[in-house]
Amino acid sequence: MQTFLKVAHQHTITYNINMHQDITEHIAHDKGYNQGVEDGMRNAWTLVGEIAKYYKQELEIPDTSSGFRKRYNKRLGRYEAALYLQMIIKTGRR
Repeated sequence: MQTFLKVAHQHTITYNINMHQDITEHIAHDKGYNQGVEDGMRNAWTLVGEIAKYYKQELEIPDTSSGFRKRYNKRLGRYEAALYLQMIIKTGRR
């Protein structure tokens, strides 16, 4: 009976070690995945920020020809859309 308990105890220890390794690997995988997602979101936010900056510069171009209002509104819409996209990236909500 003592031999059986000793073998059962060793099996439990081996099981716990294997389970611990599985959990550690899972956490390490999740951490790497989460870091990749955060890096991707940060990169997307930066790129959209550059686009917003470009569209804002377009708004400052002096234009007095006919159809100015229409072009200005189109540029303004693009700029605001880029800012909105940055907000979505930052908050993760619509």
